Amino acid sequence: MRGYLCGIEGGASASELVILSHDAEECSIVRGPHLNQWIIGLTKAVSRVIALVEEALKKANLPLNTTFTAMGLALSGIDSTENARDFENEIRRVRPEIAKYIYVCNDCHGTIFTATDKGGIVLISGTGSNCKLIREDLSSDGVGGHGYMLGDEGSAFWIAHRAIKTYLDNDEGLEMTSYDTSAIKRVIFDYFGLKKNADILTPHYHNFDKGYYAGLCKKLAELARTGDSLSQHLFYKAGFLLGAHVMAVLRKADPEWRMRPEGVSVVCRGGVFNSWDLLEQDREGRSIIFIWSCLTES
Repeated sequence: MRGYLCGIEGGASASELVILSHDAEECSIVRGPHLNQWIIGLTKAVSRVIALVEEALKKANLPLNTTFTAMGLALSGIDSTENARDFENEIRRVRPEIAKYIYVCNDCHGTIFTATDKGGIVLISGTGSNCKLIREDLSSDGVGGHGYMLGDEGSAFWIAHRAIKTYLDNDEGLEMTSYDTSAIKRVIFDYFGLKKNADILTPHYHNFDKGYYAGLCKKLAELARTGDSLSQHLFYKAGFLLGAHVMAVLRKADPEWRMRPEGVSVVCRGGVFNSWDLLEQDREGRSIIFIWSCLTES
């Protein structure tokens, strides 16, 4: 009987599931919403996992009662052994026969497994941000990854939020900036459909959607490439903060491992790295330099 494997990656905005046969044939890929239990709760997160599995099985023309040989889930919001175990137990409670083996980990682990088996640093900057040092024995230390209330520095959300706050504070006279804010105001107002400053409360409080909010970052990247100084400065500041994450997590590494001749792999993932040119250097030519290898996604 042919065996199958199931892998799920869940970021802050979206998720992707793939079914592979034991001989590495891709049977199906499906995409869905995020699976972060801190945002939607454990029960709903697992419900979304089951829905993705059933959609993928149908697409692969496999029975809905198929038992996978192994199922791996690399998810944002998994930040301890305890909540990884809770997630697995809830899957087992809902669908006891879904897989012989289930492994649940943080999405940073999924990224490093994709790139290398030698350990390294994962730096995520998409909707949110996170940074983890992952060793070959799978032990890890992290910096960030606490969500937009406590962090997400250098992420798409952070860039969008800083743009809005810089414009608003300058316009109201609370904190003046030396940069011209007129272009950023136009982009913000167009993106959210605003007519006046008071309208900015709606996307922040009435119908806040972190993924949509962070989408403003793409428009700001387009603006930066037209030469707008303020948006260029915000991307450079984001790059500086992402580099600071790497430097902070490096301090937790064994000195011998940190100084090995081949260097340390820094695997970068997330849509913000599509704007690497904006992150690495500001208008004055100041650069952020560290040894890195990059794995990006749209």
